[in-house]
Amino acid sequence: MYHYIAHLVTFFRMAAGLLLAYLITIHAVVPALLVLSVAVFTDFYDGYIARRLNTESELGVFLDPLADKVLVLAGFIALWWQAVIAWWVVGVIIARDAALTVIRSLLLARGAPLHTLWLAKSKTVVQFGALYLLIIASAVVHGALFDTGVAERITIYHYAHLLGAVVAVLTALSGLIYLPQILRKLRS
Repeated sequence: MYHYIAHLVTFFRMAAGLLLAYLITIHAVVPALLVLSVAVFTDFYDGYIARRLNTESELGVFLDPLADKVLVLAGFIALWWQAVIAWWVVGVIIARDAALTVIRSLLLARGAPLHTLWLAKSKTVVQFGALYLLIIASAVVHGALFDTGVAERITIYHYAHLLGAVVAVLTALSGLIYLPQILRKLRS
């Protein structure tokens, strides 16, 4: 029974990503920020539960980063839908995450799991932080949070696009740093 508690928390994070996307698209800022906060907390909590109950598993090792990807992608796709970030930011995130998920699965099937690197964990933290800021920016740009003038909305819009570009660059770099580990595992 205890073995599945961490998995349930991880599945909750995936579901929270879909709810987050919906809340962003209807400009429900406070609920979206609350859902994101709870989901981010569960990112720490599922691993803690698994270690504490000594129920770590290969499935958990696979599902945990997948849940992060679902949460992040759902949020960024909704922000793109709201025209807060550029489409190519979402494209970079999807390309990096899809490639690493496929490679991770193939290596895991060969008994050579791909271990998460420090920069990749940092990338996730930056993406979560950017989601907070971009959710607020989306609400401001669309007039759902503050009554601001056009100039302020345009300024926030440009800063949001800049933040999206920074996230895309960091996301791409965090994928490229896996190349030495991937090549080493493929050779062995």
